[in-house]
Amino acid sequence: MYAAPEALESQGAYREPSDMWSIGILTYTLLTGFFPFKNNVDEAELRRSIAKKDINWQPFAHLPPEAVDFIESLLHLDPKRRLNSEEALEHVWI
Repeated sequence: MYAAPEALESQGAYREPSDMWSIGILTYTLLTGFFPFKNNVDEAELRRSIAKKDINWQPFAHLPPEAVDFIESLLHLDPKRRLNSEEALEHVWI
């Protein structure tokens, strides 16, 4: 449930961007109390949801914009566009 799209697709080695995706999922869950993807589906459907970034953004309505930006910056489908660990630590919300 916390795996990055590229990890599920087996595109190369597991690297820092995959961990940063997982941090985005964890942050989403901690701040909203919900998992971002439907968790009552089979593994194939969950994989499709992750690959398409089919995230429920509705719980973000009560969050500060900086927190939303932090999460969105970690959940880019393109690993090259995700925050790295140094950038995450420098984010205004942190």
